[in-house]
Amino acid sequence: MHIAVIGSGISGLACAHYLSLEHRVSVFEAGKRLGGHTATMDVRLGTRSFAIDTGFIVFNDWTYPNFIALMDELGISSKPTTMGFSVRDEDSGLEYAGTNLDALFAQRKNLLSPRFLRMV
Repeated sequence: MHIAVIGSGISGLACAHYLSLEHRVSVFEAGKRLGGHTATMDVRLGTRSFAIDTGFIVFNDWTYPNFIALMDELGISSKPTTMGFSVRDEDSGLEYAGTNLDALFAQRKNLLSPRFLRMV
């Protein structure tokens, strides 16, 4: 059977991989690169280089056991790391980070802001 997979995000690529074991598969992607919303961008700041991962929010064995099994099957290794998230909106002046409660409420006025509390 010839199967078309639309989209080359992790779901599309995983489907194509497993379906290709018994079928002919074609992957169609509208974007200029594979990978869906996940990508690693190389960023240079002065003399230092950083590999910044975009889009992939969580990578852990209790949320994505099938994805981890696929990575293991393909021989792709991983290593523990930390993740951070922060926001600074110049238009509104809003700033916060997700590290801990102190960072979440870096602007103390947000402790009493119904709008901010609803967002959280």
